[in-house]
Amino acid sequence: MTRFPAAPTAEGIREALGDIVDREGGAPAGWESRMADFLGLLIRRNAAVNLISRRTAAEVVDRQVLPSLAVLKLIPPEEPLRLLDIGTGGGFPGIPVRILRPQVRIDLVEATRNKCRFLEECLAQQGWEEARVHWCRVEAPTEDLTARAPFDLAVARAVGDDERIARSATPLLRSGGGCWAFAPPAEGDPFHDAAGTPVTALRRID
Repeated sequence: MTRFPAAPTAEGIREALGDIVDREGGAPAGWESRMADFLGLLIRRNAAVNLISRRTAAEVVDRQVLPSLAVLKLIPPEEPLRLLDIGTGGGFPGIPVRILRPQVRIDLVEATRNKCRFLEECLAQQGWEEARVHWCRVEAPTEDLTARAPFDLAVARAVGDDERIARSATPLLRSGGGCWAFAPPAEGDPFHDAAGTPVTALRRID
């Protein structure tokens, strides 16, 4: 477990995740700094808004970023996809994925207004004018979310009720698009850390 007493540094992120990022197709130069900027903002704002568990904030790279990287298996480098992140919370997996796959357009769905304000601040920090935050539940999409459809790919992490999520997300997907949920490693296609240990899995639910 990689622990950071304060916000992770670019160097620490590269040490913790670099081999995995390289294994999954690499990323643009400077991705470590972008990730550090995002996580620094997350940790600062987490003091006022419950974005992630405060007990595990020092382990944010292992507990939040690393599992998010499982989505890279669904997105070939350079392929311009439209990704819908359902119940994104503090921006996982959508923001790390967009940092590593800058050709992907992300739409973040979150039902808690304070979290949406934080996510909007993250998008502004990164300079992603094409990305959007949607304050709603996927079961009751806003007009703006519907207008942004169809999406190529939808992902849901720690949302629960896969059947409900799939039923709500499918109308927002293009024909042939996929909806995926995170699951324990034994319940789907496992994603491994640099040592080969399974840390999470993806399971198609549509």
